[in-house]
Amino acid sequence: MARISPTPILRGHWNGLSRRTYGNGELKDVRPDWPSRILSLLVPAAAAVLAWAFPPKTDPGAALGLALTWSALVSAGLLGTFTLLAGWRSKLSERAERERYYRIKDLPLRSLLDESVAHVLLGVLNSLALAAVAAISFLVRGALAIPATAVVAFLFTHTLMLFVLVVTRAYSAYVQAEDVPVEADGFARTGTF
Repeated sequence: MARISPTPILRGHWNGLSRRTYGNGELKDVRPDWPSRILSLLVPAAAAVLAWAFPPKTDPGAALGLALTWSALVSAGLLGTFTLLAGWRSKLSERAERERYYRIKDLPLRSLLDESVAHVLLGVLNSLALAAVAAISFLVRGALAIPATAVVAFLFTHTLMLFVLVVTRAYSAYVQAEDVPVEADGFARTGTF
């Protein structure tokens, strides 16, 4: 049963929403990032409540087609992203094995990539679940379609949030890996913005 359980991915995603502190080449502290954890549930829940309270007045067939197309494109894109992240992580691991300097320097970077992989794979699972629930909402009409629409809204919004999260983490990893100068580093608080 463990082979088909999404629990490790869910756990990896939830653990990824943590703040890590590094020093002397090792992980010093891990604390939950509660604002991120709460927002990752609250925003999709709000979308679900809105979808329940104000059900869309669209053609169910068109909505199903849109949901299935979106799910297929997102799943394919995220699986491609997973492949790139896994390859990048492997190269960093090989570099760390060869040189102690990179074993220490790249530890936070490898952690960012590990976190991003869990978020990407959860996005794939969200997309698959969205396709299944959208198909069910098409088959059941009337009052039963409203809860299914709310679940679709939750999964859609959560997947969008995962996109933002992964893009931000990928940018952070890039900035660290490429030693981006402070004046071009979006995480450095310099300049006018």
